[in-house]
Amino acid sequence: MHPVRCDAKGRLLLRRPIRDRYGDSYYVIPGPGRVLLVPVPRHPLADLREEGRKLPDVPAAKLREEIRKEARKEVLRHTRTRTSSLR
Repeated sequence: MHPVRCDAKGRLLLRRPIRDRYGDSYYVIPGPGRVLLVPVPRHPLADLREEGRKLPDVPAAKLREEIRKEARKEVLRHTRTRTSSLR
């Protein structure tokens, strides 16, 4: 890992091996105490198709239900954490 500094105009210079591997475009995601650079996919549609091939052969309705179950669990977990910190 190499430190990177902004120049006078606020630009970051990423070394060639990083650019060769991940490309020249990034989403900048600010977070608590850090900034995350996420590469913009070079071929977003092809990448999405590839990810879709990895999904199990399950009907969309079943996948939606599983997603909803997980979302409910996450909301409950988050709600419990916030309410317990208020006590």
